[in-house]
Amino acid sequence: MCAADAAHIEMGRRISAWLRDAYPHDGAKRAASDFHCSPHTTRRWLEGALPENKHFAAMAARWGKRFVAFVMEPLVGPWATYAPDLELDDMRRRLDALGAELKGERDAVDGLQADAAIPPMARLEASAGGGTVEAVSRADARRAAFL
Repeated sequence: MCAADAAHIEMGRRISAWLRDAYPHDGAKRAASDFHCSPHTTRRWLEGALPENKHFAAMAARWGKRFVAFVMEPLVGPWATYAPDLELDDMRRRLDALGAELKGERDAVDGLQADAAIPPMARLEASAGGGTVEAVSRADARRAAFL
């Protein structure tokens, strides 16, 4: 066995270890869903087979430089030399995910506040009369201005 074959086997083991860590329960099914392939394919990865390039690229996009450095270490050397950059990339990725989550929460709160601003009677009249809540609310506002 040549060095490249040994590295190839070790890379498969490393991908398997990463997947087992990322998907501790129902790994084959969850990974198959995330990487748009069959559970049979992901079971092979969990057994140490290397993924196709398109799946490896998807894994790299999902987990970043830390994943690539960990898997490629048998070929390129210790990944610890890349650690500061990898930590920063991980923090940026987590910050982006938190920002997206916060935006979703803000949108939900804005929707609730908009609903709360509509008087309950306007909602009832709109549903009974077939009109929109906004139209009924404008009519209520006009009536209130004359009272």
